[in-house]
Amino acid sequence: AEASFAPSELRRSPLQKDTLVTWTLHYEDVPKGTVGEVQTLNMKDGRMRVRFPKGTWNFRVSQLRPLRFQPGDYVQWKKHDEDIPEGDIGEVVRLKENGKIYIQWPKCLCSFWPSSLKLLPATGSGPLGLCG
Repeated sequence: AEASFAPSELRRSPLQKDTLVTWTLHYEDVPKGTVGEVQTLNMKDGRMRVRFPKGTWNFRVSQLRPLRFQPGDYVQWKKHDEDIPEGDIGEVVRLKENGKIYIQWPKCLCSFWPSSLKLLPATGSGPLGLCG
């Protein structure tokens, strides 16, 4: 028989499909600090399938940590240049194959290492009119 739960007993996991995560352990194919993207949850063994730059594997949920920002969150680049002037706000879009994060800026879709970005307090609940 399947278990049943009252709605008050259910809790949403912070790790859902497309959540950007890091692994608490590491090895040569997943170096410390490498960002991955949750693909699926295996209900049979409670593991998450996560795509990292060098491959996709199953991990225990307890060994995964959500990145400090997620798709839909707004960020600023800690530097600036002609395409991304100081003060521009970008929206986190998705993970790039090499572990960088795609950010949509007013003038471009560019990828950055997570450490070069600053999370803004206003998190994503829709576009800020960044794309024209």
